Amino acid sequence: MSIPSSRSAPRRSLRRGLAVGLLLALAACGSGGGGGPTIDPGDGTGDSTPSGFDFSMWTEREVSVQVRTATGPRAGARVQFADAVAADGTRAGYGVYALGVTDADGRLTRRLRIPSDRERVDLIVNEPGHTGPYTHEALRAEWGPTATSSRQSFALDALSDHATLDVRLEVR
Repeated sequence: MSIPSSRSAPRRSLRRGLAVGLLLALAACGSGGGGGPTIDPGDGTGDSTPSGFDFSMWTEREVSVQVRTATGPRAGARVQFADAVAADGTRAGYGVYALGVTDADGRLTRRLRIPSDRERVDLIVNEPGHTGPYTHEALRAEWGPTATSSRQSFALDALSDHATLDVRLEVR
């Protein structure tokens, strides 16, 4: 049996004192007794977020592309969604958001995930020996033989989820 030393009693009371002080401090912080007004988060008076605001880094859309020629659906056409190119050749970035090849029905469906700071996206279709719509014909002329078959720009706000975009190609 050990004999308690006289030094352990002050240590125990110091520990108890610290523990009680800590508990009182925590209780005081959690009580909201700061004296200031309290605002119920559900009453809307302290809500600084505008109505309809949605903080998101991405805009998502599921989009289908239907590629056709005069003879019907075009299977195997290469399709991509990329950052839009303005008429003067400038662009917001160099992102490519979807790639694919049309199926036997000339169709490709992809889920696009585009940065929220983008306002437009380009639908690019490339099928050798064919030409199609271009939003900025001057760019097709500038790019010459290296230009894709079709490049159309769409505003993301106007592009609804589950939209189908129809691209008609002609033989060059």
